[in-house]
Amino acid sequence: MSVPTFPGVEVQTITSARLTTRVLFHGPPDGVPVLLLHGNNSSATWWEEVLATLPPNVRGLAPDQRGFGDADPAAKIDARRGMGDLADDAVALLDALHVEQLAGRQRGLAAAAGSAGAFTQRRASGPWLALRLRRHA
Repeated sequence: MSVPTFPGVEVQTITSARLTTRVLFHGPPDGVPVLLLHGNNSSATWWEEVLATLPPNVRGLAPDQRGFGDADPAAKIDARRGMGDLADDAVALLDALHVEQLAGRQRGLAAAAGSAGAFTQRRASGPWLALRLRRHA
């Protein structure tokens, strides 16, 4: 599906070790990377207004999660794993893009929290979650 985007928002198809999906990018390539995960019944498009207003030193990254938007339709969510597939997908995308920070909303928040198990130095605030991530040694 081709969805128009805000000015300055780039669209790329990224393949990680787990999933091929559409990812929206905004900000300088050398900016502080922040991965934004959408909630239920949504897609990366939910984050466009946020992407367009991030500070100029931030590189926003918003993927379509498994089962939504332009994520590979053959990649199904295994309901027996709860948020496991989404959390593992987020970690695989972080690995592919060398990202060290997460933010999430609703279902995206749960995937972000699940992903945090592989990382340390968590930060949380209100209904939003922002994680400064460092790989375990």
